[in-house]
Amino acid sequence: MVYMQILAVAAICVVTCQANEERKSGGLQGSNLAKQIQDIYTICKDKKAVCVGMPQNCISTNSCVYMASIEQSTDNKHTFKMVDTAATQGYYVAVGISEDGKNMKDTSLVACSSSNMDVFWAVGATSPSKVTNKPYFQNKEHSASNGKIYCVFDLDSSFDEHGVKFDLQKKNYAVLLARADGISPGYHDENKKRFGPMRLSSSSGSFSSPMLLVTATLSLMIARIIH
Repeated sequence: MVYMQILAVAAICVVTCQANEERKSGGLQGSNLAKQIQDIYTICKDKKAVCVGMPQNCISTNSCVYMASIEQSTDNKHTFKMVDTAATQGYYVAVGISEDGKNMKDTSLVACSSSNMDVFWAVGATSPSKVTNKPYFQNKEHSASNGKIYCVFDLDSSFDEHGVKFDLQKKNYAVLLARADGISPGYHDENKKRFGPMRLSSSSGSFSSPMLLVTATLSLMIARIIH
C-alpha cells in the first residue's frame, strides 16, 4: 500500500477570471520556480482565480503545503496550476473536477509528480484509468526543485470525456485536491474534505464551506498508477 493524504481544502476565493501570465518554456528551477509559486498567491489574492489550499487559511499567509488555482485564461481555455512545497521523491499532487459533489462520480483528474503529468478518469471510488485521447489537455508544464513541485496545464473550457460533457463556463463543479507519496505503507484519511460544487468561471465571492470527502480510495488508486 502507499502512504496517502487527501488534503482538507480550506481556503478558496472565487472571482472574475483573467488571462494567465506568460509561461516560460522548459523546466523551471530555483528562483524562477519560486516566482511562479508566488504568482499563484498573487492571482488568488487579486481575485483572479478559484484557489484551494492546505492547511486552512494558508493562501492569505503564503504558507500552503499544497494548493491549486483555476482561472479562465481565454474565452475557451481554463488554466490550472498546482503546487506542492514539501514534496519528496515519489510525491504527486492532483486536482479533479466533478459535477457530483457528494461522491465525485465521473471525475476528470490530472496528477503531477516531479517527472510526469497525465490525465485520469474515475467513476466514484473505482480505480482511475489513464486517459489516452485527450486533445482538450494542452500546454502542460511540470518542474521540481528543492522539494517543490509546480504543474500548469490548460483544459478546453468545454470538452467530452467518457460520454460526460464538461462545461467549465456554465456548470458548477466540485473540486478535489490531493497529494500522496509511495514511500511509507498505509494511508491517512482523517483530513478528507471537498469544496463545491461551485462555478469555475464566475465572480461569486468567497466559497469556504467544507464538506466530507469520500474519495480516499480514489486518491490511493491514483498513487498506484502514477508511480
